[in-house]
Amino acid sequence: MATRPVLPPGEDIDDTANQVTASIVLKSAWSIFKAYPTRVVVPGVAVFAVATALDMAGAELEKRHHLPTIDVAFTVGFLLSLIGIVFYTGLLDHLVEKRKGGHEPSSVYEVMKTLPYLTLIGANFVLVALETLTSSFFVLPGLVAITLLCVSGPVINHERNGLFVSLWRSVCLVLPNFWIAFALVTVPLIIQSELVTVLYAILATRSVYLQASVVLLVGIVLGIAVGLVEVALGDLLMENDAL
Repeated sequence: MATRPVLPPGEDIDDTANQVTASIVLKSAWSIFKAYPTRVVVPGVAVFAVATALDMAGAELEKRHHLPTIDVAFTVGFLLSLIGIVFYTGLLDHLVEKRKGGHEPSSVYEVMKTLPYLTLIGANFVLVALETLTSSFFVLPGLVAITLLCVSGPVINHERNGLFVSLWRSVCLVLPNFWIAFALVTVPLIIQSELVTVLYAILATRSVYLQASVVLLVGIVLGIAVGLVEVALGDLLMENDAL
């Protein structure tokens, strides 16, 4: 971490200038989207369409074949760990990371060639496992874990450290800003989960295709929005931590 500059006696650093607020995070996320809409949306549709489809398939298997809930949760969770929110945020951060220096981002080919796949997949696996375990027994620890690990993707992409070092780095960055991260990341994920449940109830008598289309749309839109916020939040936290 860079050392703070030494100021003349009687002068203090204005810490408020580097404070991360919800409005700053949202403005940063919007600026990323405006600058690179295609790079935000295309991978987001690919990632969250697959993730939502897997989630729906698991729920359908459980309902139709009366499989044990915990078995379905772990199976779907394992598949989701291969492609999910951490993977998307790491990919998105890599796709747009050169924007602050005024440079054009790397080509998609270069990004895909240099993406730290194993670390991102490993982090996604840890997050999904924590969510599965804690949601089965205790809800609150799961919400805390989701919040503290929400900038793992950008951290992994930027710093290229090992899996557990990156996860701990995310915890250290988010902890002082826990409630901002909780409000901008975890609350929308809770809303998404509840919204999907409500939509299933409303569309229970409609065709399976309509149900799937609506749930997929919700999953993709909210997944991209939350991922974009995580990238903006992660970049701001790492930037401020280096000051």
